[in-house]
Amino acid sequence: MKKKRDKILVWLVGLLGVVTAARGDVIVFEGNMTLAATSHLDIAISGPTVEGGYNRLEVMGDLTLGGVLNVSLAGYSPVEGDVFDILDFDVERLSGEFQEVNLPVLTGDLLWDISELYVSGELSVYVPCMNPGDITGDCFVQLEDLAAMAAAWQTVAGGVGWDERCDIYMPADGVVDMDDLAQLAWWWLE
Repeated sequence: MKKKRDKILVWLVGLLGVVTAARGDVIVFEGNMTLAATSHLDIAISGPTVEGGYNRLEVMGDLTLGGVLNVSLAGYSPVEGDVFDILDFDVERLSGEFQEVNLPVLTGDLLWDISELYVSGELSVYVPCMNPGDITGDCFVQLEDLAAMAAAWQTVAGGVGWDERCDIYMPADGVVDMDDLAQLAWWWLE
């Protein structure tokens, strides 16, 4: 059941350019919605689920994004694997992107992943791979990493074919050489 104030709040977006909801509210907009370049969408995260934990904007019609997305933490510290479905829309009816996405700093090694924001409306939390042999960034040291190193073999920093991701021996020396290959072999299949 939609709340009457949600409809009023979304109607005001066209006039004021700001969407802010109480903690855990889902704002449902049954028609088309445009967030102009001057708009702000404020999402508060106070828990791991939408039921009382974070805000979500649901748009049944066309959604045109623009302006600023501001995400804040309200007494909750996200953990690895948390997924926040903050936008609900039909991806085929989506156009535009936010000009700016402001995310709060997370604790420890945690980082935000916004790669699904314009696909499924999700923000997620992850810990990046810390394996120096993982050149391609897929969290595994395998043939793709060896291929990347082979393509950059014997190149020097700033030269043609240089790929700084392949200079993995520490301290980095600006050359992709046998030291880097030995480091890759050390981490192989990890």
